[in-house]
Amino acid sequence: MTSLPQPNWSDDQIVECVRHWSLGSTKCGLDGHRYNKINFKYFVPCAEMLKTRGPSSLAKLLPLLDDESPDVRLTAASIAYEADTVRCRNVLLDLMKTPDRVGVVAWGSLAALDPKNAPKPTELWSDRL
Repeated sequence: MTSLPQPNWSDDQIVECVRHWSLGSTKCGLDGHRYNKINFKYFVPCAEMLKTRGPSSLAKLLPLLDDESPDVRLTAASIAYEADTVRCRNVLLDLMKTPDRVGVVAWGSLAALDPKNAPKPTELWSDRL
């Protein structure tokens, strides 16, 4: 899937795009510039389209919260937070348990989306810092 998200795509096509590029983002490692390119070319337009279409469209990302890939779960929870706040928050909190790239980004996502429910990094990783 190399084409950019299109407004005429179905919700299912958008969800597949999110999943595809979430898996692709694992190859970025710590290259933030490369990750940001994926984010702004694919994730942001997909999120905007689903949110514009309404709650039922946004909720189509929720099955990705059970994906085996932590990157897919991270992206889905970050985008679909409004669709099921409690479930998405729990996914992000679970991903934060490991202080790797995904865990740190999950913390950043929760801190941006719901600051009062984001633990302090020292509460999460003080024994590993």
